[in-house]
Amino acid sequence: MNHLLLILSLIFTCVTLQAQEADQYNKAVTLMQQKKYTEAIDMFNRIIQVKPAYYEAYAERGYCYYMSGNQSEALNNYNLSLEKNPAHFQALYYRALYYLNKNDLSKAMQDIDKCIQNKTKYSDAYALKAAIYEKQNKWNDAAAQYTLAININNSQADYYYLRGKALFSGNRTDDAYVDFNTAIKYKSNYSEAYFERGRLNEIFRKPKDAVNDYTKALEYNPQYEQAMINRADVYEQTHQYQSAVNDYAQLLSGSQKTNAGFWIKRGQCYEEIDSMKAAISDYGKAMVLDRTSTEPVMLRAEAYVKNRKPQQALADYKKAITLDDKNTKAYVGLAKLQIDQNQLRLALETLDDGVKSDKTGEAYYWRGAVRDMQKDRKGACEDLKEAAKLGYKEAVDKSKSICK
Repeated sequence: MNHLLLILSLIFTCVTLQAQEADQYNKAVTLMQQKKYTEAIDMFNRIIQVKPAYYEAYAERGYCYYMSGNQSEALNNYNLSLEKNPAHFQALYYRALYYLNKNDLSKAMQDIDKCIQNKTKYSDAYALKAAIYEKQNKWNDAAAQYTLAININNSQADYYYLRGKALFSGNRTDDAYVDFNTAIKYKSNYSEAYFERGRLNEIFRKPKDAVNDYTKALEYNPQYEQAMINRADVYEQTHQYQSAVNDYAQLLSGSQKTNAGFWIKRGQCYEEIDSMKAAISDYGKAMVLDRTSTEPVMLRAEAYVKNRKPQQALADYKKAITLDDKNTKAYVGLAKLQIDQNQLRLALETLDDGVKSDKTGEAYYWRGAVRDMQKDRKGACEDLKEAAKLGYKEAVDKSKSICK
């Protein structure tokens, strides 16, 4: 009887220890899921110290190291797990993910294939295999793997979204659109899916729908900067300039405040709504941020012309020429202002420099026009013929009327 009690006691003790191990393991996994990786690693350490053959603990500890940025310890733990159980699907999955991010696609594919062999209904494994194909730009193969993942878990919004992106990259835009719709169906606040569907609506020439989608993306993720950039661009393309100005204002009040391109874009929108002073100010800020580009200088010069400030425009055209002495439009813009001020000699000198710097049809045309104003019919005819030869259309008719 004493022997029976001893056996029962040992069995009870063994079961109790196993329950304690399982409880500790589950607590460690919970910490990992809460992204408390340091605490999870400490608990996995205690588990492994008590039970060195606990291969699942090595795999999860490896993932904690991976997410903490300690790549070498992550790989070491995956290898230890697989030494103890070569068929452990989770260690194979984690190691495949490690190799994928190291861009070792061959090893990543080997591990994920072994993972799938050992756990055929593991939907995330098919999604990871799809990601490996994406790295190789094999979009149809990637989409096929996401389909296998969907067949296992057909209510996972991420799989539809990811398959939609693969299809989009493979130019299967109609199929991608369906997938983004389905992703939103299963996850109504899926900002990334709204964004991608917005991009497709732009391609499908549905600007109103594109704006609605970008707005939804921003509603669920107010920090989604690219959605605002895209929405501003659609507003601009569809002549909703005030709305574009509002979006650019938000962008320029945040991380894009040093982006000269957005100051230029807002300036152009201000011009469209006749806010010339604001446009000139924005171009000036762009010039400060990018001191080597002629674009904001030329735009400000033209804005000054429209705003009837010739002296400021003259200064900007000269600045543009200093930055790029082959900028024909700067020479022409400067010469036109000089013509308006009846400074024909200066205009001719400016256009002489323009022709010397870059022999364009526009430069020849305007020099011909100035020569015509100076009654130099021969010189005017030569320039206009050269302009026509270079493909400058306005020169064709004018040369016919002058070169008689």
